[in-house]
Amino acid sequence: MRQRMTFIVIIASKADPGTLKEVLAGIEEEGTVCSVNIEKRNMDSITLAKDASVMSSMGIGLGIKGSTVHMSVQHQMKPVIVDCSGLASRTIGQNAGKYLKNKPLSYQ
Repeated sequence: MRQRMTFIVIIASKADPGTLKEVLAGIEEEGTVCSVNIEKRNMDSITLAKDASVMSSMGIGLGIKGSTVHMSVQHQMKPVIVDCSGLASRTIGQNAGKYLKNKPLSYQ
């Protein structure tokens, strides 16, 4: 059986269930594929996002710690970290999908 390519990887550590649910809903609305990994170690959302982007086939990773979400995008030699504070969790998920599709991001 052929394994499905994972475009967006989410790593969560002690994530708020509502935040994770909303991020997943936003990704689903954009019609993109993601996987969720639960991290047992206590790590910050930036580190989780960096690790997730390395695991992603397209280099897009989200890190969730509590209700804090960061997005990391692997570009050439240095990853880009996007601070998602102030955005709704669903919008963050949508933006991850939009970034993958090279569509304009939402900032509401």
